[in-house]
Amino acid sequence: MAQALGQEAARQGFQMLFVNTHKMLQHLGGGRADGSWERRLNTYLRPELLILDDYGLKPLQPPALEDLYDVLMSATRKAASC
Repeated sequence: MAQALGQEAARQGFQMLFVNTHKMLQHLGGGRADGSWERRLNTYLRPELLILDDYGLKPLQPPALEDLYDVLMSATRKAASC
């Protein structure tokens, strides 16, 4: 269902990113290690629609919990300001 919504959004001209939640959080975690966390976070905030796939299939451990919270809160703030 999420893929179909993303494809329709893309057809309508929206910028869309479909990403596996666990892989996104690993990518953000790597940014903590090399100092590129904010740049990596912006990768996920740039599109107008972010679809997080397979959310909840793997347990989240700190700092992944904080990273997910930051993604969701930042995306919510961005959407509210539009």
